[in-house]
Amino acid sequence: ELPVVIRRGDVAAEVLRFVAEQGGDGVITNASAGPHFTALRRQIEAEHPVLVAPQDPFITQQGEVDLRRFGRYWRKVGEGVFD
Repeated sequence: ELPVVIRRGDVAAEVLRFVAEQGGDGVITNASAGPHFTALRRQIEAEHPVLVAPQDPFITQQGEVDLRRFGRYWRKVGEGVFD
């Protein structure tokens, strides 16, 4: 029941389409550790400035983390989150 629109397709293209529809001149987003975030940000920056808002990390991790599957990631880091 929320007043939202769900967009499907190429993420960068959909963000750019939304910016154009709203008459925007840039994008503000939170940082992401997701492996595709940097590539998406660069695609969007080709047409509009992108501000990545700093935020405190939800968890502190040691070493490499596999972000391709949330379950594997959560098993590795989840135990210390709610201490």
